[in-house]
Amino acid sequence: MVKLKIDYDKENDILFAYDPKRKSYGSIEIGDGIVIDFDKQRKVDAIELISATELLEALTQKKVTKENLDSITSAAMTTKVRRGVEIVLIMLAWANETIEAPLTLPNLRQKMAVRTN
Repeated sequence: MVKLKIDYDKENDILFAYDPKRKSYGSIEIGDGIVIDFDKQRKVDAIELISATELLEALTQKKVTKENLDSITSAAMTTKVRRGVEIVLIMLAWANETIEAPLTLPNLRQKMAVRTN
């Protein structure tokens, strides 16, 4: 489990969760409003959620408010690679509640075939 730092822009509802010990090498956008940063080994090291309250509610089926995200006390992330996909579990805690938001991503560590015509 990796402990994350959180930057939350309450006005624009953008949550940025990152591992302060690693340096991002690149990023990809998946779906609407999710940006994944990865390091040179293609391991996820940061996640940006645009319209974070809406996305987290959809991922967790729990009510998430801007006030909740603005008062996060701890955050962590775990990743697993299974059957060609990477499963990232983000854990966020505030007040007396913890939520777990799962994201399923393409396996960034797998070499991808390049198609030429």
